[in-house]
Amino acid sequence: MEKKFEQKLVIIGDKFCGKSSLLIRISKQIFSEGYVPTLFENYASEIESNQGLVQVSMYDTPGDDNYSHIRPLSYPDTDILLLCFDLSSPQSYHNIFTKWLPEIHGRCKNVPLYIIGCKLDLKEHQMADQPINWRVSPPCNQEDITSLLCQTGACDYFECSAKSGTNVSEIVRHIINARMQIYKIEREKSLIHRTKESIYLQRFDITRLSVIGTKEDQRMSTIATSDGMRTDKRCQII
Repeated sequence: MEKKFEQKLVIIGDKFCGKSSLLIRISKQIFSEGYVPTLFENYASEIESNQGLVQVSMYDTPGDDNYSHIRPLSYPDTDILLLCFDLSSPQSYHNIFTKWLPEIHGRCKNVPLYIIGCKLDLKEHQMADQPINWRVSPPCNQEDITSLLCQTGACDYFECSAKSGTNVSEIVRHIINARMQIYKIEREKSLIHRTKESIYLQRFDITRLSVIGTKEDQRMSTIATSDGMRTDKRCQII
């Protein structure tokens, strides 16, 4: 039977940014036209990786500030964290730095973070009706992406469209394969550590037995010497 790996994926971001539509596209391969406010929704999907089949449990979270006090309940034991924003909204991108990074800081230590620009189909209109004096705007080139990753500590940055399906499957495969590669490295390191520990214990046992054996030889020699002395004394008396 093929071994299945399990991963917990949590998605966060502003309301209306497209994160729920992304999870529905991943899990059901469909696009939902109507917006339904998310409280907490769970999805599941089996994804083929370079290490085998992966069972991904996906946790959708509410972006509304009214739920900021209960949203962190989704964070424990997270394996992958997706931080989404709306490519057509500079405010949504701005909130990555002012809202979302501060929220996950300290709550998702050592969890691989990926930043996802949603609504790629609307990207060409992202600044059409927006003020031109925004201090931050979504990445436009590789230099911007590199800067974003340095600022956020994210593993990577992607853009996709849940509506058209553009880049969705490629992003998911890339993220899962990257995660499985890390899992493989961690498993190999753990195996090496256990092997070294086993060798150390074996050497310790051999050394301990050697010491015990030496002490036992010394004890027997002492006994033999004592017995010889007693015999000599008896002979002298006779």
